[in-house]
Amino acid sequence: MNFAFKGRNGRGELVEGIVDAVNSDAVAAQLMAGGVVPVSIEATSEAISVAGGSYGGYMSLACMEHYADTLRCGIDVVYWRQ
Repeated sequence: MNFAFKGRNGRGELVEGIVDAVNSDAVAAQLMAGGVVPVSIEATSEAISVAGGSYGGYMSLACMEHYADTLRCGIDVVYWRQ
């Protein structure tokens, strides 16, 4: 997934770019390792979602909690039978 970032280097100059990473925490870690202090990090995709039923529903909810800054929608499908 791609993230657009803005940050400041060691001389205080504004640095902008795009990084491919799993989530925004990984982007921040990459930037800090390169000597850039992140100012803003945003996912470049507009509509990312997960959905599933049964165990997939559980995984959808777990993904929504773990990747809340990345995902825009999560659907847990529950089958109710009587």
